[in-house]
Amino acid sequence: MSRKSKRELERELEELSDGAGDDAPTSVLDVAYFSHEGRWADMEESPHPELTIQPFPEQKPKSLKIAVPKVLPEPYCDQRHLTVATCDTKDKHTPDGTPEENAPVTACDLWKELDEADLEREKEIREEEGEPIPDFLTRY
Repeated sequence: MSRKSKRELERELEELSDGAGDDAPTSVLDVAYFSHEGRWADMEESPHPELTIQPFPEQKPKSLKIAVPKVLPEPYCDQRHLTVATCDTKDKHTPDGTPEENAPVTACDLWKELDEADLEREKEIREEEGEPIPDFLTRY
């Protein structure tokens, strides 16, 4: 195997950068986990019990989080990077001086933006992928 020249590596890097154009999918950083006073929270302590799921029941039976929709509403689906937090941790994940367009969004705000067709699609995707389904989606 031959080594690539510096210029060849630079060209490949440029191609990768150019390939991530406007049609690239949104990269979502999910920080929608929550705890209560340093311990795992109960479902009743969730800021949104209807959106709360248990993502790893076998590995971490006490872990709970606010579900983040797979179907992103406008204008969020057009962003390159999106940080999703809970209502009570959004400020924790917003460094000082962060422009509004780069600030984290709450998971509940994303859910509020979805219409009925989006919610039906969301349930289908979660079922296909074997993902936990939040209680409020069971009616779709």
